[in-house]
Amino acid sequence: MLAALAVCAPFLARAQPAQQKVVTVGVLSSSPPPAPGSAPGPLLPALNALGYAEGRNLRVESRYADGKPERLPALAAELVRLPADVIVAIASGAFAARRATRNIPIVMLGVINPAEAGLVTSLARPGANITGVALDAGIEVLGKRIELLKATLPGLRRVGLMTVPQRSSAEPGLRPVREGWLKELQSVERALGLSVRPIDLTSDRRRWDQVFRAAAAERLGAAVIIGGPYGMAHRAQLAATALAHRLPTLYDIAGHVEAGGMMAYGADLADTYRIAAGYVDRILKGARPADLPVELPKKYLLTINLKTARALGITVPQSVLLRADRVIE
Repeated sequence: MLAALAVCAPFLARAQPAQQKVVTVGVLSSSPPPAPGSAPGPLLPALNALGYAEGRNLRVESRYADGKPERLPALAAELVRLPADVIVAIASGAFAARRATRNIPIVMLGVINPAEAGLVTSLARPGANITGVALDAGIEVLGKRIELLKATLPGLRRVGLMTVPQRSSAEPGLRPVREGWLKELQSVERALGLSVRPIDLTSDRRRWDQVFRAAAAERLGAAVIIGGPYGMAHRAQLAATALAHRLPTLYDIAGHVEAGGMMAYGADLADTYRIAAGYVDRILKGARPADLPVELPKKYLLTINLKTARALGITVPQSVLLRADRVIE
């Protein structure tokens, strides 16, 4: 019997399935953690579709700053110490991850114009250890947002462009990107017959009421709001403040409309996570981030909250409603 086992042992060993390597994907976000029992975010299903499953060949380590960007550097350092094989860094988390490591590959998400913000050398050649999906295609999308406001409010003459200034050294503000936009907006202003006024949406939400009161005093007819992670974390208050001051708003992320904002035109976030998961897969199979161009979102969605529009006394034209991907009644 022992002799027979000795002869068969090599064949039995080859018959056993090879144990799969478990890879660690770190997730770094400035947002609050998901509520207990809530459905997983779009990243995990996207990785599942590519053959990765927790408990088999995937370990996900998530770190959330809970809307406090000053916590991001320490959380990024935790992921580096694990170490993670790849870090998926969302919004402000991308800046903290980039400072924390030059070796671990980083896939960024939710960053507006990462080249202008200094995260990558260029979209085509990101360089170093970071690539991913930009949140916005830049001036073209901003022009589209203003055009949608004008189509909704034909008499519109003055539009505010509200962005969040820098809140800490861990979170760059949107002002440099916004200044670049304003230089390119002149053709949009001429074509639509209106003017755009830049406004700092203060990073102290206790002062938002003052910002909107000043906007009303300037007789702004509407505002495009790019609230960043801080605005998104407090989106219900932001929408309520805009409504209290009777200011029609159009945001860059649909979550603001679900919280009571009037309109949003922005990237399909689920689609950007699918793209990011593809980057993670390619990097784990040997690709270098420096060789993977930063992608722009492939799909943009228009979301309209008719309840908010009615509360503002606005009748959204049928031509705009027909362009909407989702209408909240």
